[in-house]
Amino acid sequence: MRIYSPWRVREPSSAPGPSKIRSADPSDAEHGAVTAEFAVVLPGVTLVLALCLGAVATGAAQVRLEDAARAAARAAARGDTEASIHTAVSQTDRDAAVSIAREGNTVRVSAERKAPGVIGATTGWTLRAQATASVEGSEGLQDTGEAAHHEE
Repeated sequence: MRIYSPWRVREPSSAPGPSKIRSADPSDAEHGAVTAEFAVVLPGVTLVLALCLGAVATGAAQVRLEDAARAAARAAARGDTEASIHTAVSQTDRDAAVSIAREGNTVRVSAERKAPGVIGATTGWTLRAQATASVEGSEGLQDTGEAAHHEE
C-alpha cells in the first residue's frame, strides 16, 4: 500500500530496487523566517489597530459633545442658571468647554474639546458642536442640533 505524503519526495534512481526518499521539509536556513516576517509586520498591524481605535474614540467623543451641546441648549432655553448648564454638560462630557450666547428669543450653545486618544495626541484636532433652541414661551426656532466638525 502506498501512502502519499506531501513532505516526502522520491528521487529518481537508475539502479534497480527501491528509490531513495528525501525529506521536503524546509532547510535549516529557512527556520525562523515566519517569525522574522511576523516581527516586521507586527508594528504596522499595531499602528493600523491604534488608528482604528482612535477613530472610534474620536467619533464617540463627537457624539457625546453633540449630546452635551443639545442638553445645554435645552437647559438654557428653560431658563436654567449657567452653573446648572455647565453641570449638565459635565455630566455628559467632562472634558467639554461650553459657551452660551443669547440672541433675542434664541439660545446658542457651543461646546468644544480636544480629540481624545492617539488621534488627538498626533493631530491636535479640536472637536466642536453647536445647538440652538428657542427660549421657552417664545415664538421662533425649534430645538435643533447643528452638524459639528473637527479642525486641525
